[in-house]
Amino acid sequence: MKMQKNQLNTLMLGLAALLFSCANLGASGSSACDDELRYYTAYGFASEHFFDRLQEGKDEATKATLMELAQQKARAPQWGKEKAKLRTTYLGLAAQEDSDLSSRILYLCEALKTVWTCNEALALADLCHKRTQQVQDPREKVSVAHYGLFRLNVELSEPGYDLHQKLVAVPHLISLLEDLKEATKSMKSTSDMALPPFGTFFHEDCIPQAQVCAQLAVAYGGKILAGEDAEGSVSHSIYNNRLEAIDLYKQGLDGTPTPAQRKYYHAQIVNLVQGLERMPALFAADRDEYHALQKENALALARIYKVEGNKAQGDVLRAYLAYKAALAYTYAGKDVQALKYAASVLATPRVASENGLFVDRLKVRAQEIEVQLSAPEKLFAFQCDHLSVFWH
Repeated sequence: MKMQKNQLNTLMLGLAALLFSCANLGASGSSACDDELRYYTAYGFASEHFFDRLQEGKDEATKATLMELAQQKARAPQWGKEKAKLRTTYLGLAAQEDSDLSSRILYLCEALKTVWTCNEALALADLCHKRTQQVQDPREKVSVAHYGLFRLNVELSEPGYDLHQKLVAVPHLISLLEDLKEATKSMKSTSDMALPPFGTFFHEDCIPQAQVCAQLAVAYGGKILAGEDAEGSVSHSIYNNRLEAIDLYKQGLDGTPTPAQRKYYHAQIVNLVQGLERMPALFAADRDEYHALQKENALALARIYKVEGNKAQGDVLRAYLAYKAALAYTYAGKDVQALKYAASVLATPRVASENGLFVDRLKVRAQEIEVQLSAPEKLFAFQCDHLSVFWH
């Protein structure tokens, strides 16, 4: 009787394990495709087993197409009819709505690698957004959303900012950024993420969710550029995301950031408060509080640049750090110190080679600080006289 009971327990445990594995298989769809997608989003290219894995679980016709694709890819030159044929086949497979989502993403990724087009990048962004709703692991959500953003090829940060030229992508940007915002809730630094080695969206010293909030503010700004803020809800989204980013960086400063992170957090708070200034109606009630916060962080930043400048070797680096200190002191409301460091930039000796052009531009920027503090009514005229620097 005791032996029968043990056998029954073993049978029940085995059945439970089988049911659990089947449930997992049903939840994840094609595990081979999912594994390949994870590899793809982690490294930016297909693994050596790409076509073998895609064939698993496919019907005979699709298997034959994939085998032909593998042969085409092996012999396809960088340009020409074979490449065009390869691309057309990938797009045909990606358009099959009965295919699993991982496969469709992979097909579309491969098509985009042959030739990038806006419509296909938008379609991939939609598929990546859908995929993030299916997966539970935050790191995988980040990878998929990040890859969709990367393939959209939109620059949300200065100096390459180009959102005003790519307004068609705004809804897709917002969807993927909202996915990232959700996925990065518990992530304190980029070390918590499985970031790819290509075109990463995140600054190495940022707080991931704070950076996403800051970029969401830019993306929602695209809706205003497109004239979509009749109810004011978009403006509130921009404002609230900036406030969230500021709060996250404040919390980060209360923790134990590295010196590089501390400097980055201070700079981001200063920049984000500057962004709030562009929304005077919403900012009116909070202006005094955030101006004080901006001055506090700008002063901390100026002191960091001051220390770095004292240790710096070479005129060019010292001039750069002096300019950064002058700018930070300006935001901190310390005009005397700002003018002192601006003057030290202007006193930098002329440097030969390409560094000379860099120093010349720094000197114009330092003069801008002087004009801003001593004769603000002349600032616009000064900037117009040096457009090659300020529009560079």
